[in-house]
Amino acid sequence: MIGHFYKIKLRDYNQDQFLEVSNALKVISVNSGVNEPLEDYAAQDMLRFIKIEFKDFSFSEIREAFGKYNSGKLAFKNGAYQNFSQKFVGDVLRAYKVFRNKALLKYYKALEAEENKKEATEEEIKEIENNFLEKFLYKPYRESLENGSKLGFTDDIGTRLFRKLYSSGKISVSKGVSGKYNTKAKDSLRKSLIKNINSSNKKQVTKLIEELNLVDVSKDANRRIKERSANLFFTDWINEQAENRVKLEGIKI
Repeated sequence: MIGHFYKIKLRDYNQDQFLEVSNALKVISVNSGVNEPLEDYAAQDMLRFIKIEFKDFSFSEIREAFGKYNSGKLAFKNGAYQNFSQKFVGDVLRAYKVFRNKALLKYYKALEAEENKKEATEEEIKEIENNFLEKFLYKPYRESLENGSKLGFTDDIGTRLFRKLYSSGKISVSKGVSGKYNTKAKDSLRKSLIKNINSSNKKQVTKLIEELNLVDVSKDANRRIKERSANLFFTDWINEQAENRVKLEGIKI
């Protein structure tokens, strides 16, 4: 079905490759719950949308994204309901990016743990750190400078990046700003928890939401607040750097 180019980024496709992949997209639409495959013009129009909005994806990643969606492994679970729309495809691919980043972070953590067991050399540890920064910060930042896209991070990744740049002296936070972001973090966590509440976690989530209103919170709630606060601050800071066209060298550690 797909030739040797399936791992090439969509932005680099020639016309023949574009047409071949648009045909393969019809199969994906059927597997996602649409009874009739997309017409040629609709498949090509959809692929043009993906090429513009998700140009860093390869077709193999698109195929994997919908495979994860069909198996129920993505946070986004709404069905296509016979409408393989740009909104539906965009929701699936955004959910896959979150899934992929979490999987990569888990991999890097496991790799670091393994290297720690082996008493890794300073060069090996530095290489792991550089790989992490390239994947989660430098590469997305370059793309943001190129296309003006906003940067966003999960709390664990954003917090880790914040700590690295803070400890390197690239960013600083005053006490007043820290308090402001702690307040924003509580509000953001409440909204996230309410959005994800269901019958199985209702009691636990409701308790945590109530606790966020207290002055003294548990260690778990305090950890969540600190992580969300660090992520919110770092996300605002890095997007401001991109908007001000600060070169990559300006944020590199």
